[in-house]
Amino acid sequence: MNLSSKTLSSVGIKEIWGLIKPWWKSDEKKLAWMGVIFLITLSLFSVYIGVILNEWSRDFFNALEQKNLTEFFHLVRIFFIIVAVFLLEVCTRHYFMMWYGFRWRRWLTRKISSQWFDSSAYYKIHLLSENTDNPDQRIANDIAQYTSQSVSLFMNFFREGVNFVTFSVILWGLSDIIYLKIFGCSLPIYGSLVWAALLYAFLGMIIVLKVGRPLIGLDIISEKVEANFRYRLMRIRERREEIVKLQGEMFEQHRLNESFLDIANNFYKILRQTIYINLFQNFHINGQMFIPLMIVGGRYFSGAITLGILMQIRGIFAEVVGSLNLFMQSYIEIAGWLASIKRICSFEDSLNQVKTTHYNIPLKGDSIKVKDLTIQTPDQCTILKLSNFSLNKGERTLLKGASGLGKTSLIRVLSGIYPYFIGKVVTPGMGHLFIVPQRAYMPLGTLRQALSYPREVFDNAFIEKAMKMCQLNHLVNALDELDDWQNRLSLGEQQRVNFVRILLHKPQWIIMDEPTSNLDRKTAIHLMDILVKSLPTASILVISHQQDEFIKDFSIVNL
Repeated sequence: MNLSSKTLSSVGIKEIWGLIKPWWKSDEKKLAWMGVIFLITLSLFSVYIGVILNEWSRDFFNALEQKNLTEFFHLVRIFFIIVAVFLLEVCTRHYFMMWYGFRWRRWLTRKISSQWFDSSAYYKIHLLSENTDNPDQRIANDIAQYTSQSVSLFMNFFREGVNFVTFSVILWGLSDIIYLKIFGCSLPIYGSLVWAALLYAFLGMIIVLKVGRPLIGLDIISEKVEANFRYRLMRIRERREEIVKLQGEMFEQHRLNESFLDIANNFYKILRQTIYINLFQNFHINGQMFIPLMIVGGRYFSGAITLGILMQIRGIFAEVVGSLNLFMQSYIEIAGWLASIKRICSFEDSLNQVKTTHYNIPLKGDSIKVKDLTIQTPDQCTILKLSNFSLNKGERTLLKGASGLGKTSLIRVLSGIYPYFIGKVVTPGMGHLFIVPQRAYMPLGTLRQALSYPREVFDNAFIEKAMKMCQLNHLVNALDELDDWQNRLSLGEQQRVNFVRILLHKPQWIIMDEPTSNLDRKTAIHLMDILVKSLPTASILVISHQQDEFIKDFSIVNL
């Protein structure tokens, strides 16, 4: 699988700028702009220190050549001052780059995660888009990589751009005029050392582009396979009880090894390309030390220039070539940067697709009504047909149907989160419906937070009363314990948590999916009786395959 060419062509200036621009127009724009100005100032100061150090190098080698001991010790003292200032600048620049990149990451993470939750896009995105693998990876890792590398690359390219201009001017002045004979005419070439540096750097850049082009596509694949591997590990941790009961260790180990094999295969491809690039980069960097000596060495041996000037020319040539070589030296980082941009932009495109795509949703009304409903899969295979059904205010109905008939899909349609249906559906809307899944979702945190979900605070006495009514007395003292409640509680206890939530929130429209499938008959009758007595005016729709005798005073509709 080779994505490099496609990736390079699809990650354009418009896409990059579209991701960079929003922060500079947001409510944090003052910080964004002031940060850029400060970074630019630090870069200019860094180049200035480099110029001073280059001049110091010239004077130092001249003092050595002249055996001037007084000047030698004077220059040594100056060197320590320059180094102290240089280290202070480097530390300040490094700290501020990290802080600035993190502030950008914080803003962008909040923006994209807000889009992810808006209009339930985190759920719908998997129905409407195929380009949304591992959204957690894109929010947690890709944004962090993109922001930190953006700051790093900007600083490096701006500094080296100023560095190139500054030292090119100096190098131009130190260059001899070379006369090139063409058709009997002598053509003067000014700034020969500058042109030599440009040619040397240009050849290096062309070779690196050729050798390193596949890295961008490989980086995209790397992030995907790494995320898939982490997801498998997370699934094993979350479903550890089911796995150990089924003795599925060998199966999980085999699948985990297969997932890691994808990482290994891609890693070796990246390693091979990286070795090629590093070999050439090291050869190219070492070669730049000798080229200026070969060009101007004759002038030194003839006495036209001093040792200090010779070393100055070598240092300046290295600075110019180094500035031009930044793209070559940063190619691996740029490849990762472009890969993260591609993944973030494709994720945002998918989120925008969810927001702009028109799809079927229930009409809003003061009751639940279904007429000539056909629920389908995305490829238009029929899941369930339901001709007519209604639930008005204060009514209680049991929809019965065999397991696997499509009852959960019906709840998704009524919830407004599943768009693949034909027919008329009317509901009070998601803001009024309290949907109770078969297995309670248990968020990470305390038991109190799990019981109160999705709200944060309920009166302590109110929570304890609801727990006792739903036969969770044994957990009253564990309200403020942090634990993995999804795995600690049994399925029956989790279904009782669902009933506690209903009693705490007191909704007026309730839809319950197999609410007592993991409870014994006596407990099921008790909980449904408490629910009806506690919320006598609530409209309740129960969808179940169980016998109807555990539900009293409910009208029954067979699917």
